[in-house]
This record gives sequence, structure tokens and C-alpha cells, in this order.
Amino acid sequence: PSLANLGYDGLRQDAKRGRKTGKRGHTYGVATFWRRNRFTLKDYSCRSRTLITTIEDELCDHKPILAIINCHLEGNPKKSVTRVRQLHHTLEELSSEFSHHGVIVAGDMNCQLGKSACSTYLEMGCCPSTVIDIREWGEIVNDLHEGDYCLADIPPHPYDLHSVYPMELVEEQSVDYITFVNTPNSFVIGLDQIWFHNDDKNSLSINMQVVGFKKAFHSSEQRQQILENGLPSKYHPSDHMPIGCVFEWSLPEEGNNTINTNDLCTRCQNKKELNLTNMTQEELVDKATELLGACTFNAPSERSEFEFVS
Repeated sequence: PSLANLGYDGLRQDAKRGRKTGKRGHTYGVATFWRRNRFTLKDYSCRSRTLITTIEDELCDHKPILAIINCHLEGNPKKSVTRVRQLHHTLEELSSEFSHHGVIVAGDMNCQLGKSACSTYLEMGCCPSTVIDIREWGEIVNDLHEGDYCLADIPPHPYDLHSVYPMELVEEQSVDYITFVNTPNSFVIGLDQIWFHNDDKNSLSINMQVVGFKKAFHSSEQRQQILENGLPSKYHPSDHMPIGCVFEWSLPEEGNNTINTNDLCTRCQNKKELNLTNMTQEELVDKATELLGACTFNAPSERSEFEFVS
């Protein structure tokens, strides 16, 4: 009621599975809200660990549709494969069944931003078994198996996803990106994340860009108090710190008659149908260069050695 009085409508994940099933009894609940004077609900789907919501921007030219994937992924630190599969199934459903022009993936990933399996999958589109080390809580998990599945077996997703928060915040162990605090001085950096789709190679498509992002703490004094006392507290009812950002649509210049207004569902289907065996040598080289550019190396010498071996 409080958010409704402030002008928001919203959805809560209250069905274990299914699109608009209305079934109740789910133990994991995430919620997505939007301003009712700007956005109109188009569609939604509740999955076991995610909520898909699509909303149409009534105040923007071309009325683009924004897809929001709200996550609370598997919490067992050892279940990297399960977390990535949860992302895969959600992105697959979104890309196959929902009309949309922009994508936000946000929430509690239960793994750190950076070299984790989920970050690798979201950024690169897949989890390669070689080329880079995928790390979860200090361990390399490239060859991790859960039942009949390993990370490399999980099909790729078709989006160009980017993290709102720079990877350097985690690599440098920045206390400005602490998002989870449990007992006093027990915390995790980059557990909660925001990702978005931006096909910056296609200037004629509707895209999104980040205007700015929110730091978890508004002062060093607040950070020190929270780290010393732990969470939750009477001032913070959760053990997670709030994160956020501001997006704006990136539209082609007015008067450009060649604007690509096809939604991402159509473009993703075309991308899935791409057959590498039918690509020219030049296209294959371009694709290899794109994949190499997405790889993270610890030092220039590692990159040089990889390029030499390749």
C-alpha cells in the first residue's frame, strides 16, 4: 500500500512455476515495481528463482518494452552449475516468448561479480571450459559437475550483457561495493548485481545506457557502523545493502528512417539460428576477435601467450 500511494504498481513472485498461473506457496519471493504514470505492464512469468516482468515505456518515442529479470539465485556456494542453469532457463524463456527492446538482470546472485560462473555466463554468453579460469569462492570451477551437467554444457544466451558496477570494484576489494553483511566484520563484495543489454555495435537499434549508479553506503561513518554491528539492524531490516542505478534509452537520431524497431525476441531468434559453418572466413575471424576481446587475462603476457598458441 505504501508504494501504491507513491504511484507504483508491482508484481511479487508468488508462483513456483508458470506464466500467470496464480499458484501460491513459493518460499522465495522477489518483487518488481514500476511507476504507473510511465510504464504499463505487458507480461510476466514466475520461475523457481526468478521473476520476468515486461513493461512498456509510454513516455518514450517508439514506446520500447523493458524486460526485467529479478533474481534470487541458488544459495548453496557449491552449486555454481545450478545458478547458471537458472539464468539460462530464464533468459531462454525471455528471448523466446516475450516482446522486448531492453533487458535488465538484477538481484541476489549468491556469487560475486567478476570471475564467478554467473558473471562469466552473463558477460560472455557462455561458460567456456578453457581460455579463462572461472572462480567461485576461491576455487576454480570450470570442470565442476552437478549430476549430468557441467558449466560448459549449458547453452549460450543471445544477449550482450554488461555489468552496471565495474568489475574493478570487486578485483580491488572496494569496500564501496559491499552488498552483504552478516555478523560483525563478515561481509561479501558484489553479491547483489545489476546487468543490462546494450548492443553497442548496432547504432540503429534501441539500446540502454547507464547514467549513474548508487553506492551501497552514503558515508564512511555509516559503513563503519554497519560493519562493526552487522545486519540486520533496526535501521536496516535486511542483511543486504541496497544498490541501484539510473538508465536512459539510447535511441537512434530523429529522422533516421533505418531505425531497427524489431524487438529483441526477434533478433535473439535470428542470433540463435546463426550457423558458424555457413560463415565466411572474414566473419569467423570477426567472431573470434569478438570472443577474444571478452576474455579476461591477468597480465599482458598471458594474452600474448594465448594469441601465440592460437
